[in-house]
Amino acid sequence: MIQTVNTTLVISTHQLAGLEALCDDIGIIRQGRLLTAGPVDTLLQQEWPGHRYTLSIDGDHTAARRIVTSLATADDSAGNDLAFHTDDERTVSEIVAALVHEGIAVRSVIPQHPTIEDFYFTTLDKETGA
Repeated sequence: MIQTVNTTLVISTHQLAGLEALCDDIGIIRQGRLLTAGPVDTLLQQEWPGHRYTLSIDGDHTAARRIVTSLATADDSAGNDLAFHTDDERTVSEIVAALVHEGIAVRSVIPQHPTIEDFYFTTLDKETGA
């Protein structure tokens, strides 16, 4: 029989990469003030709801964006990439099918998984108004 013990370990670090593997809960403190705290999964889902993807295409970027926005919520994009999020993962297949039907080549669809590091910098940007 495995016995579980609740343990709290406080880590103060600027080395944020990979903390998801160590932490269930986080708190972000700036200049002695707690900006936010809670379970990692909850905080990330609140900041970035739904399932997030980056879509790389070859073809008419305007038409592709129109198709994506008709089926999901488009996010900021750059170059030949389109970022979007959706509550239903099945929407991704619908988007790819619609793009291909319109003759737009889909090079890749990459799921995006925001991290504690992403959350940290987003939280600080909000705090400073950046």
